[in-house]
Amino acid sequence: MSVAEVAAAVPAVVAPDPTIEAAKAAAAAAHEAEQAQRRQWRERTHAAIQRYAETLDAGQFADARAARAAVQQIETEWPKSQWDDAKRYAELDAQYAKLDHWQQWSSRDQKKRLCDTAEALIGSGLHPDALITRVRELQGEWERLQASDGAADGNDGLTRRFRALIHQSVAPARPYLDKRKELRSEKGRVVAEFLDGAEVALADTDLPLPQLLEWRSKFNDVGTQIADLVGSDRRDAGLRRKRLSDAVHARIEAFNSGAAEAKQKLIAQLRRQLANADAREQINIAKSIMPQWKSLPRGQRKTEDTLWNELRALIDPVFERERDDSQRVRDERNAQQQAVLQVLTELEVLADAELSADTLRHQASDLRQRFQAIDDRGRDDDLAFDRAMAKIERRGATLRADQVRAQRRHAREQSAQLSVIEQRIVDATDFADAQAALSALREQGVSVELMARLDAARSACCDERQRDGLRQSLADHDAIAELPIRAEFLAGMPSPEIWREQRRAHQMARLAEKLGGGAALKVEDETASLWREWLALAGSGSPSRANFDARIEAALAQWFDGT
Repeated sequence: MSVAEVAAAVPAVVAPDPTIEAAKAAAAAAHEAEQAQRRQWRERTHAAIQRYAETLDAGQFADARAARAAVQQIETEWPKSQWDDAKRYAELDAQYAKLDHWQQWSSRDQKKRLCDTAEALIGSGLHPDALITRVRELQGEWERLQASDGAADGNDGLTRRFRALIHQSVAPARPYLDKRKELRSEKGRVVAEFLDGAEVALADTDLPLPQLLEWRSKFNDVGTQIADLVGSDRRDAGLRRKRLSDAVHARIEAFNSGAAEAKQKLIAQLRRQLANADAREQINIAKSIMPQWKSLPRGQRKTEDTLWNELRALIDPVFERERDDSQRVRDERNAQQQAVLQVLTELEVLADAELSADTLRHQASDLRQRFQAIDDRGRDDDLAFDRAMAKIERRGATLRADQVRAQRRHAREQSAQLSVIEQRIVDATDFADAQAALSALREQGVSVELMARLDAARSACCDERQRDGLRQSLADHDAIAELPIRAEFLAGMPSPEIWREQRRAHQMARLAEKLGGGAALKVEDETASLWREWLALAGSGSPSRANFDARIEAALAQWFDGT
């Protein structure tokens, strides 16, 4: 059977109804969405029940209660009848009920003990302050129990009893508390307590200067409160305040009398240290001297100003030198950042430039060298550079893939041109024209895969035996018929029904070769080899082999389109 007869025997493909196909696609999409929603609910339910089980196993009642609430929330949104873990959930609920019962029993037992403790406070004779402290402790323990057992009712019998017992225990202390509150609200009482405390504190002759300064500030503040008093209370409190304030002032002046000498010693010490230190140590010395200076007592204003200026004359040059060094470092860092920014900017421009893959690679390599030559780069700079280079590499890969596709397309076009010349040689129409066409084709830059085929055509122009061989090759379709079957097998595509036996024979041959220990090629290598065989086969690209060529090209596109 000829190729034309085989092609005529192939039944025509009936075009599907677009409306039916759209309905099928919509139904399939809806079914898939429903299945995805069910999977999502199952995963969510399983995770919630797993969390519920973990908290129960750990005996964490509060966490178990929260986990159970989460599962119950899911139940309001997705019926339990749809759950895979419904039985497990029921078992966990039974376990939870036991834990809840134990928790309620334990909490109730502890609450009873708290009530007994509160009842014991009634008539205990404790000091009111101690009584109030103990009551607050009991109330805090009660609130913690309420929170731990999750009780929503705060007015149950035990709670009412506890509140009543607390009220009874505190009742005897209320007169004392009310009276103390009244006394403390009296300004005279407050002032008297303050002055009493001041006399006790100032009796310490070794009181440090910071506390003396604090007392002086307090005496200034209490003057306003004394002014609000009346009669002898104001007079007596004012005299006591003045006497104590004068004593504090005298002690502060005693401290100030040695301030100038202490600061002069500190300045002399600073001068010696700076003279024997390098630049880095001088900065640390100058910084450390300031806290020491501030810790010394202050003297008279004029003396303080003179000593301060003397200190500044020593430390200001040190700080100015540090500022100059810091500025130089910042300038260098800014220059480095500018260099980094310049490289990154050029990379962004390069990534969008209309350049060849080789030019893009060379310029990117130059920018990489410039970037790596920059010192003290930050991690963020390296990450930004890596992102920019990745973009350029993707761009280069795209360009190389386009270039390879263009080369393959050009090879196919040349194969078609060469097939026309081969047919002219076989027909013996005009060998001179055929040779001229071959020479023109060679001058265009023939693909490597076509070189042997072109040389064979040139030989056929001059040699009758070579011409007969070429004629037989063009008439032999068995070699070209094998190639699309191999290509379709590699691509995982079905072959036409009429080539089913040849496809099965090819599969059996490959299986036998594999079982026989033959070396297996990578699919990419085998595909490239098949591509070269296709182009090197005489007649490839001719109209008579268009059906085979189309099948080969469609199969190889499965691999080449991703290149």
